[in-house]
Amino acid sequence: MMNRISTSYGPSVSIAAAIIIIASCTQNVQNLTPADHHTAQTDLSAHWGYGSDDGPNRWASLSPSYSTCGKGRRQSPIDIGDIYENDNQLWSGDYGSLDVNIVHNEHVLDIVDNGHTIQIDGDEASFLKLNGMSFHLKQVHFHTPSEHTIDGRRYPMEMHLVHQNDSGKFAVLAVLFKEGRNNSNYDFIIENLPYKPGEKRHIENVSIDIDALLPKKAYAYSYSGSLTTPPCLEGVYWLVAVQHVQLSSDQLNEFKRRLHQNNRPTQPLNKRKVTLIQGNYVDY
Repeated sequence: MMNRISTSYGPSVSIAAAIIIIASCTQNVQNLTPADHHTAQTDLSAHWGYGSDDGPNRWASLSPSYSTCGKGRRQSPIDIGDIYENDNQLWSGDYGSLDVNIVHNEHVLDIVDNGHTIQIDGDEASFLKLNGMSFHLKQVHFHTPSEHTIDGRRYPMEMHLVHQNDSGKFAVLAVLFKEGRNNSNYDFIIENLPYKPGEKRHIENVSIDIDALLPKKAYAYSYSGSLTTPPCLEGVYWLVAVQHVQLSSDQLNEFKRRLHQNNRPTQPLNKRKVTLIQGNYVDY
């Protein structure tokens, strides 16, 4: 059943999180490892970025492999306005602590600035499920300001949790942030953010509670879209959860100082429908 509904859920609930599923893409992107996928975007063709010469408005002209950024009809991000109920889809996030097992059972958390975003490498102990498919957490990264907007409103920051399943398909959970109270769950990340592209930090015997980073409510908006960076391949399913996460102005400014502006503008909806689906977080 699919009924049209409003994006307003009253004062206790606001919009703010997202999940991407890369279900089917051209150029066999579903068979790439996360490292291969990054290489395909940055090394096998033209350099891209967010400046006037290499930014989103120029991506399609930088390389033939980026042509979908210009001619694609199901591109992301989008502005989320009208939504429809969908009783047939379900999703859940089963998240523990973000840590990486290495030599001698030590736990390492990697925070990397690759020139486009700050990235935190994850492990496969945490995963999400969508309609019976499981996707393991691979990494977390950030965009300032947000890429998605809600009824025309842009948020100060957006976080993507990138997942991959055994078939090579990807899922990404993105959380939108708004300015509010200080959030101590992000203090450790902020304290260890690198300043230079390519800088990598290893913090031994440390883990981050993923659940503490996420919004409490797991209702989500779903739509079919694309990658938000070159090559902008389509076949991506987004779930945008209803609730946001608050950070203080000082915390948001620390992310902005490292990231600068690294968001893609919203893309035409082109008659796509955004649906509301129910989800939940599974406690360990």
